[in-house]
Amino acid sequence: TPTPRARVRVDGYRRELKQGGLSNTAVGAGVTTSFEVDPGLTIAAALGGSRSGATGAGGTLMWRGLVRSPSHRAVRVGMEASSRALDETALMNERGVRQTGITATLRWRPDPAWLMDLESGYASFTGTADNTRWHAALAASRRLNQVTSLGLSYRSFGFDQDLTDGYFDPDLYWVAEANLAVRASALPWSLALEAAPGLQQVGEGGSRSFSARGSARVGYLLRQGREFFSS
Repeated sequence: TPTPRARVRVDGYRRELKQGGLSNTAVGAGVTTSFEVDPGLTIAAALGGSRSGATGAGGTLMWRGLVRSPSHRAVRVGMEASSRALDETALMNERGVRQTGITATLRWRPDPAWLMDLESGYASFTGTADNTRWHAALAASRRLNQVTSLGLSYRSFGFDQDLTDGYFDPDLYWVAEANLAVRASALPWSLALEAAPGLQQVGEGGSRSFSARGSARVGYLLRQGREFFSS
């Protein structure tokens, strides 16, 4: 009989936000409970709330639900729905922006060297006016050896309205990248490098331009489960 394993996590934050002439605060807290049922089915639910210090703003409910099939299978599917306040900047906090959406994911690993990911979703936004967004992403990568992998990825999204509520809302944005990743370890040290040159376009009538993304991370394992890293 499968034995469910449960985890409970409590998160909280307080943000002092300044942007241009705006200055306000945002506080929030939530509880997330996740269950993993052998052989790996994951179910998670979160409930909480946030409150804005902006003039006339009240409390906002936060919720999230997720179901994901076992990771050891060649094909893994997932579904997530969530709703929360977007209070990372003073302007979004002032406008009372809220996002509610649903996302579906699919991961296919035809053999140990290949990995393919597909994602699609839809979200609605409220603030000074209602807005909607679609998004889609596709990625494929192949591990060349124990430390190096190559891949291609494509991400895009688009909004129905171009508003001034503080979030990036073009009618179309896409970026296509070629990815090179290097991950190596010689305990207690570890190294992760990534470079991703590509092309991007902002707006349906916008011009294409070169894009570049990169990251580096060096870690030192202090003891099992505890690591110091710099990135």
